[in-house]
Amino acid sequence: MKKLYFNFPLATITQFTLAICFAFIAIGFTSSSANAQVVVTETFTGGVLPSGWSTLKISGNDPNNDWDITNPYGNCCPFIAAGGPFSTSGLNCARYKSQLIPAAGNSAGLVTVPYDLSARGASASNISLEMFRNSWAPADNIQVYANTIPSMSGATLLTETGTSSNIIHRHFTLAPFTGVPNLWHTYTYALPAAFNTSSTYIIIVGTAAGGGHHIYIDDFTIDTYPSAMTYVSSELFFQNTSAVASGTNGALIVGMNIEMDGSLSPINCDSLILVPNGTTDLTNISNARLFYTGNSSSFGTATPYGTPVAVPGAAASMKFGSAAFPLVNGNNYFWLTYDVTGPQGNFVDADFLGSMLSDVPASLRIPTPQTLTGAREIGVSYCVPTLTVGTAWANYTNNDYVASVQLTGEVPGPVINSNLNTVWSSALPCAAGTCPFTSHPPDYESFPPDPTHTTILKEGGVYFPLSLQVGTWFSSNYIAAWIDWNGDGDFNDVVGGISEKITQSGPLAGSGTHTATVTVPAPGSPGLVTGNTVLRVREVYATSNIQPCQNGYTYGETEDFVVTITPDCTPGVKTWLGFTDDWNNPANWCDAIPSIADIAVIPGNSGTPGYTMPKIQVGVNATVKTLRIQSPDTVYVDATNSASLTVADSMIIRGALQLESGFQGTCPMGNGSFNNLVETPFAGTSSDSKMQIIYTAGELFQCGLRAGDVITEIDIPIFRRRNMAAYNNFNINYFHTAQNGYASATNAIPLGAPVNVYFNGPGESLNPIPNFGNGIHTIVLQNNMVWDGVNNMVVEFCFNKFTPTGTFSDVVNQTQTVGRNSVLIHQSQPLFTNFGWNGCNAVGPFAPQNYPSVISEYRPNLTFKYDRPYG
Repeated sequence: MKKLYFNFPLATITQFTLAICFAFIAIGFTSSSANAQVVVTETFTGGVLPSGWSTLKISGNDPNNDWDITNPYGNCCPFIAAGGPFSTSGLNCARYKSQLIPAAGNSAGLVTVPYDLSARGASASNISLEMFRNSWAPADNIQVYANTIPSMSGATLLTETGTSSNIIHRHFTLAPFTGVPNLWHTYTYALPAAFNTSSTYIIIVGTAAGGGHHIYIDDFTIDTYPSAMTYVSSELFFQNTSAVASGTNGALIVGMNIEMDGSLSPINCDSLILVPNGTTDLTNISNARLFYTGNSSSFGTATPYGTPVAVPGAAASMKFGSAAFPLVNGNNYFWLTYDVTGPQGNFVDADFLGSMLSDVPASLRIPTPQTLTGAREIGVSYCVPTLTVGTAWANYTNNDYVASVQLTGEVPGPVINSNLNTVWSSALPCAAGTCPFTSHPPDYESFPPDPTHTTILKEGGVYFPLSLQVGTWFSSNYIAAWIDWNGDGDFNDVVGGISEKITQSGPLAGSGTHTATVTVPAPGSPGLVTGNTVLRVREVYATSNIQPCQNGYTYGETEDFVVTITPDCTPGVKTWLGFTDDWNNPANWCDAIPSIADIAVIPGNSGTPGYTMPKIQVGVNATVKTLRIQSPDTVYVDATNSASLTVADSMIIRGALQLESGFQGTCPMGNGSFNNLVETPFAGTSSDSKMQIIYTAGELFQCGLRAGDVITEIDIPIFRRRNMAAYNNFNINYFHTAQNGYASATNAIPLGAPVNVYFNGPGESLNPIPNFGNGIHTIVLQNNMVWDGVNNMVVEFCFNKFTPTGTFSDVVNQTQTVGRNSVLIHQSQPLFTNFGWNGCNAVGPFAPQNYPSVISEYRPNLTFKYDRPYG
């Protein structure tokens, strides 16, 4: 079991009447001889579906095959415009839109929240509802089902008690027969004894016969038998990855879920604690707010939670608290927003540290996961359309989504070939990164410009082939694509006579494919952007003219990709564009990477926003016939002997050609903003300490290190200094290992003997960082660390015979290595001094008494500085 220590302070029935209609808006209580019965009533008094209720597509293709909440005559939910009768309660009612569905064969379900019947025992449980029945033909009807999941899979069809019918037709002469039209009727159903859990859903299925009238229902009630509420789990379930414009207020960042079981004696959510981990500059965010949407996984701002945090960067964390805030049975969704300002290219983000609930006051519930991949980049902001069900129909089976996007641009060059998503939550039926769709919400993903998610399009280019594939629902799947030609953040324009809407499919069967071609506006078209812009793809059910930003579609998904627009090129000349510094990236050249037969021009655009000068790095063998470098540009050749620049004819240098005879790099390992008193090399409350940190070979390679690189310094960012004494006998050792994490609190197994690279006997001091201050503590190694390029590497910090001088450690910010315990710690307990125990010799595991051993996912941030000797 992981042991984490965090430094945080531990700190009736209502009824009313309006005219002839009333709204029973709370819950009514009756008694039962065996168990406490609670009668729950839903009167549909709001203008939208009740919180946590949802709609469910079952059959048919009509876009109106759906339920909503309506007030058709501006009074209590009635039914004859000429004067009644009215429903027995409420200003609104639920409607199945069968009058708008001209063809038979369409059906959709209205799905309730999960009801708690876990204390039912042998007691009876009934549900009832009102339905308006009239004389409009034909045979539109409802059926009522029960299930333990919000799906038709395995659902039980219920029989109406008074009529013994399992179908209720809207027409009054059809089963069950009633002699008088245009009246409300109450129908009651007995729930089978098997429905005795805290997760009982009722699904009211409306079926359209074609050419009839709407179906209206009201006053739904159910007998529940709740158990005492208990905590189940919590998670960070939503990560917003769309761009956000500077100056945006209330920008949605992340979503959290706390799952509870039972509804009797509700537990209060006392506080939620988040950290702005992943935010580039904390001054870019302000006015952090939390909102609560109950069982509904759709973002909304109707219910704020806690007090806004005006300056999120002022403390180590953002703590939101609210007195007497009861949670509900099932899922409880919370959402974080920021006001955002700052330069393009910066990111804003947050992670979910935990929650404190009233059942165990002052105990931090740790969510899994606490962090998700991605962040919101400050830049041109694109709308993120919302859907009511999105990809989640039938628990993500036979659903609507963007199955595949393929776009081949300039050759050679990268190709968009995307069929998997990374936006994930625990509700999905597949592991993170392996699903062909995103979770609901957001039903959206913005892909970074990596090799399978970006391509290059040339001005005036024609017939770039585009292939789009829809999801697995059996029919009426539509898909469309847009490109923001002028880079203004929408898809509504025409540039150079070319619409930003590239294509729209007709109806497609499950997994059907739509193909089109992309024509880029001609060179010189007013407004045409050169550089990166966005390709948007949307799949939506039963919608023949999909709009790029419209909210409220029921089923589907949206995906955004980066495409690079390059200018039409001078024949015979390869011109450097400088979107990045990579010589070997075809997007940086017009119209291709130069060969030994080409003239290459570096045009002298240094200083232009977004322009970078070329660099020939390791593994690149650059070739040109003639190289022209215009002032003030520079070409950097900065690589080991596995790279080269070959010029067949001549170089004309009006700028500079710089050859690097050595290489110095930095390797930042983590930028998170978690922190606590345990995961730090400077545990000031302990007399002795050892911390081992495992860095995987993949992490080291990704941050720039290569085999043989020599680490000469370590920078450790101190978030808050709290201890002014020096750390006696401070050591740093390193070794390679095959382990990528710790399964138990036992030291990592070395491959070869550990090497001591730093020792400070008199004591390592964090001066000149002041008390309560922050800064970078740089350690220049006495012996170098050399990575072998193959194995994982362990860096070990330890000290012993250190006399604690206070009750606080020096705090270092941390990044979570999700799913991997990358840190091992052996420490004496706070203020426990025993000079017979040597932290640097500790092996562990030790009992959590005087010398606890801890393994953790929370790894201190630090930066390696390294040299690369050139051969």
